[in-house]
Amino acid sequence: MVLAHSIENSKGWKSQYETMTRWYHRCEKIHVDGCYVDFHDAWDFGFSFFIACHSLKDWLKKQCPTYVAPEYPICMKICRDIANRAKHLRLDQASLDADWSMVREYDHYKDGVKLKLVFEGHKKDYKFPPSFPLISVIRDCQKFWEIELRRQNLL
Repeated sequence: MVLAHSIENSKGWKSQYETMTRWYHRCEKIHVDGCYVDFHDAWDFGFSFFIACHSLKDWLKKQCPTYVAPEYPICMKICRDIANRAKHLRLDQASLDADWSMVREYDHYKDGVKLKLVFEGHKKDYKFPPSFPLISVIRDCQKFWEIELRRQNLL
C-alpha cells in the first residue's frame, strides 16, 4: 500500500514552513541572555534551521502556482550559502562567501558562548559587516519568510 502523503509533506509547503519554525524556536530556546546554553546544540539547531529555511523556496515553487520568488536580502543569501555548503561540502558559486566560517567567542562576563558567522572572503561589493551573530541571522530569516508569505497571501 502506498500512502498519498508522508508525514514530512502531509501539509505541502506548510509542513516545511512548520519544520523551519520549530527549528527557529529551538534556536531561541537555547539562546539565553545573549549567549548559547550549549555550543553544539546551537550549531546543530542553527544548521538545521538554515537547511529547512532555504528549502522552503523550492517547496513553494513546486506547490504554489502564484508564488513569485523575491529578491533575497542578505540574511537569506547567508542562509543559502550555509545550506548549500551543507549539501555540497564546497561552494563553486556562493551568494556571498564560499569560505564563510563559524566562530565561537567566550563571554566571560556572562559565562557563556556566542556564535558568529564570519564572511571575510566575499568577492562581491556588499555593504555589510564581516560577521553576524548566528541568532540575528536566524531571526532575520524567520522574519523574512513570515513577511514574504503574508505579502503573497499564503499565511
